[in-house]
Amino acid sequence: MPSVLFKERYFALDGLRAVMMLLGVVLHSALPYATWTFSVYSAYHDSAHTTLLSGVAFLIHLFRMPVFFVMAGFFGGLTWHAHGARGLVRNRLKRVLLPLGVSWVALFPLTVLCAAFTMLGGPSGVTRVVQQLHSGALLAQNNLTLPQLVMQLGLIHLWFLYFLLLFYGAITLLVIGVRRLPQKSKNWIDTAFQWVVAQPAGVLLLAAVTLATMLVMRPAYKDVTGIEGTNAFLPPLAIPLTYFVFFVFGWLLFRHKHLLTRFRNHAWSYTGFGLITAGLYAFLIVYPVSVSAHLVQVAVAAPAIWLLSLGVIGLAIRYLSQPTELFRYLSEASYWVYLVHLPLTLLLPGLLIGVPLPALLKFILICASTTVFSLLTYQYWVRTTRLGVLLNGRRLAPYAFLGRFKKMNKRQL
Repeated sequence: MPSVLFKERYFALDGLRAVMMLLGVVLHSALPYATWTFSVYSAYHDSAHTTLLSGVAFLIHLFRMPVFFVMAGFFGGLTWHAHGARGLVRNRLKRVLLPLGVSWVALFPLTVLCAAFTMLGGPSGVTRVVQQLHSGALLAQNNLTLPQLVMQLGLIHLWFLYFLLLFYGAITLLVIGVRRLPQKSKNWIDTAFQWVVAQPAGVLLLAAVTLATMLVMRPAYKDVTGIEGTNAFLPPLAIPLTYFVFFVFGWLLFRHKHLLTRFRNHAWSYTGFGLITAGLYAFLIVYPVSVSAHLVQVAVAAPAIWLLSLGVIGLAIRYLSQPTELFRYLSEASYWVYLVHLPLTLLLPGLLIGVPLPALLKFILICASTTVFSLLTYQYWVRTTRLGVLLNGRRLAPYAFLGRFKKMNKRQL
């Protein structure tokens, strides 16, 4: 398939997409042990926690999904180029809609059960979990009915697939509309995009667009930072609109692939300034200014998000262009790992309740256990099966870890 060949050519970016998925494991493993946490993890907070993991979660949350949607737009443009509009729709129905439907049916009830297990005390609270779920007390104490729970939390961590479906539909209509414009207007769009990427001030223009959409979101405080999250089937319009800007940026970036060299050449500059502005954003959250705090925070957050995103893309182009066999394997496994990891990061902290271990050690145990379990199930249940074809787009050969390990030892000897 042409798309496979193209993805090989742009492996650094496809690998970056995979890294953003795998960082989800790190983020969700850190949240139970962060001093300031968010999402469903705020309902359970381990007595062992550290500000260091708050910083890790804060930084990952700033750039992870923006970068992912830039990559999604880039490879969406690639698929359109290789197979046309029908090919894009057909491919995304297989690779996005079908996994969303199947995963939701399996993972939503499992995620609720795992969250309830930990929230109600872990192993010692199993009986209470059963009783409160059966009686409806767990929903009642949170002022929720079952339909409200489904509408508010129903997408769980699969919300990004839901957004992708919306974005692919929207970009199809947008491209069809742009094609009807006069050639002069289309040339202006191309010229404007190239200027935005090529000029340092272009980052400020991108940040201004993100600032406008983030202004209507909830003000940031210690456990609500960056672009507002959502698991709802009907999210506030500002959230998908914010991410759609990154998606369109990635789509246009594929059209102007020669501009990728700029990100590579300025990777450390973008990243350095991004870390500085992210640090300032964190300071303004902990110590908000008294006047127009939300506006000031967002005015710093928006450029931080774009600088970090462009910097991470540049670093990937610079350092991931020559993949190792192991990294290629992890890239192929990343979709499955992301789909199945959330229940584990909700269940395993419940098993560590009351265990006298430092927060960092608990985090490492959760992260490592989740990763190993996810990779084992991928290796034996997914990679060479029809499910693997659904997630990876093609049937992959078995990966012989032991054989490769022996080869490495022989080379060393």
